[in-house]
Parts: sequence; structure tokens; C-alpha cells
Amino acid sequence: MANKTNEILLSCEIFSSLSNEEKDNIAEKVQKLIIKKGQEISLCESLGCIANGSARVLVKNAGGAVMKKLGSREVFGCAALFGGETVTEIKADSDATIVYLNASDMTDVFMQHPTVAVDYIKYLSSKIRYLNSRIGDFAPAPAETRVLGYLKKLSGKQNPLKMPMTRLASELGIGRTSLYRALDSLEQSGEISRSDNGITVY
Repeated sequence: MANKTNEILLSCEIFSSLSNEEKDNIAEKVQKLIIKKGQEISLCESLGCIANGSARVLVKNAGGAVMKKLGSREVFGCAALFGGETVTEIKADSDATIVYLNASDMTDVFMQHPTVAVDYIKYLSSKIRYLNSRIGDFAPAPAETRVLGYLKKLSGKQNPLKMPMTRLASELGIGRTSLYRALDSLEQSGEISRSDNGITVY
């Protein structure tokens, strides 16, 4: 491809059925945006991708809790590609380069290449499944329930868990005082234990 930055978006699985020549033609429509660290990444009705840098997807009505972290080559904007309000916002963790296709150009792609439309639906379905798995983390519930549910998910990868309390509070969208109270309660009930090695979930 003529533009290596544009190629990053088109390397996404949504476009995997296209030939290199077809990708070259679409690459001419890909746009680029430079974002500074801490800025919101606000693309109206567009399919975007992090070309370089990183960002966080934050839940607006959950105190800015982290829904997902985005790194290089990760795609976003699928749910709002054709309009509608979103319950999340995306902020850059570092200076970042974003590449994107707007809804009009994506519609042209779907019309010309129906296989891309099918792959888009498959991709969107996988994201819906992921969101469904995270809903419980941010739905109104006692802090103890939210904290324990989140720790159990993490413990599948590492147990005991070693994570700074500031980071854990941030990812759950609760204050540190509430977090410590919840951990105290969970420890008293025998759901977890704490030591120098971290938090053990039972």
C-alpha cells in the first residue's frame, strides 16, 4: 500500500476478505487524526483504529471506570458508526495517531464488498458479547459485589493478585475509601485474604 499508516486500519479482521488491490483503493479514503495525551478521541460516525499510542474506553455513568484499554492496531467506533448516543468515551493515554473511515465511506465499502459487511457484523457481535460480560462490573450494586466480581475475573490469570489500589479503584470507578471498605468486608467474610503477596481470591 502507498500509505503504511492507512494500512493499519485495513489490516483489521473486518477487511480480511479483501485483496491487496481492493485495500489500496479503500486506503485513499482513510483519514488521519493526531491526538495529544489526555485528549478525548471524538470521531463522529466513524470506524477508527489506533495507529500508534494507546487509549482507554471509559464508562460515562460509572465515574469514568475503565471498560477497555486500547493499544496499537485496535479498532473502535463500531457501535456508533451509523449514529446514536454512546455510554462510553475514549481518552488518549499517550500521544496517538488515529486512522479512520467515516460512515459514508464505510457504506460504500459495504455496497461494493458484501463480505466486508458480513465480517463487520461478526466483529460487532463479538464486541456485544464482550460488553455483556462487563455489564455486571458497572451496574449499580454494592461495592463488595462489584469488587469481588472483578477480582474473580482477574484471579483466573493470576492468584494472588498484585495490583495497585489506585489502579483497581480507577478501573472499577469507585473511590479508594470505598474500595478499602469493600476489601475489609470481603476479607472478614472469607471471600479473599490479603498479604504482602497480594490479594488471594477463594
